[in-house]
Amino acid sequence: MDVDFDFYSKFKDYTTVALLKISKRPAGYRAEAIRAINQLLDERAISQQEIDEAEAELHALDNKAKNKRHRANTYEDNTDDFLEPVTHPGAERNLAKWLNVLLVVIGIQYLGLLYNVIKDQIRLLQCDDCHFTTFYYLVVVAQIYTPIVGYLVLKRNRWGWALLFAGVLNSLIAAIIPFVYQFAYKIPFQGVSATFIMFQLIKVGLCYFLCRNNMLDYFGIARKEKEKAILTAFLIAALLSIMPGYPVLPIITRFW
Repeated sequence: MDVDFDFYSKFKDYTTVALLKISKRPAGYRAEAIRAINQLLDERAISQQEIDEAEAELHALDNKAKNKRHRANTYEDNTDDFLEPVTHPGAERNLAKWLNVLLVVIGIQYLGLLYNVIKDQIRLLQCDDCHFTTFYYLVVVAQIYTPIVGYLVLKRNRWGWALLFAGVLNSLIAAIIPFVYQFAYKIPFQGVSATFIMFQLIKVGLCYFLCRNNMLDYFGIARKEKEKAILTAFLIAALLSIMPGYPVLPIITRFW
């Protein structure tokens, strides 16, 4: 900006309150501009009401900035707290945090799965030669499996644990069976990759994580009931494996 710029003319139409606010918070303004503003204020009859109004507006701006920083800090703290099991893993971390991270991952993948299911159902509805079958309804009903698991886990219900563990087992078994079939019939192995193996190891790790004593305690399952609870989960997994509609958790989808 030109050093000879007429700041007086620029600010002469500003209200007294606006000039007072700039005068009290001169940061960001050139010295020439502040001198012009002070000159304008000296030429005006400033009332106490205008001074109070300028102070109130500045105070409101301060509070707004303070609240914004507080929200940002709160969000950052909550994010750090939520991701603590991932960013600072340790043996004694809060189990609820681990489960929250797991549920978020499942939830994100579930939304993608649900989108594909809805898209397929829309295509079916638009098909003149297609008919609704029992399988169609089972596919739709199967999509409530994940929300039910998530709700029960959040409520620390023992059935939430059983359904979650059963879902992991179901997916692990579904991934292994094709290879058993290929081995039995001496078919060359296909579909084995580093990614596939990694996901199967993750499932094994989840099984171990869910069977730990402190996890069972978290869901109110007594130590003496551990074998019974695991057997129940195996039976549910077996039932899921023969049900049409694939009611499995997205994180352990059959395609992994």
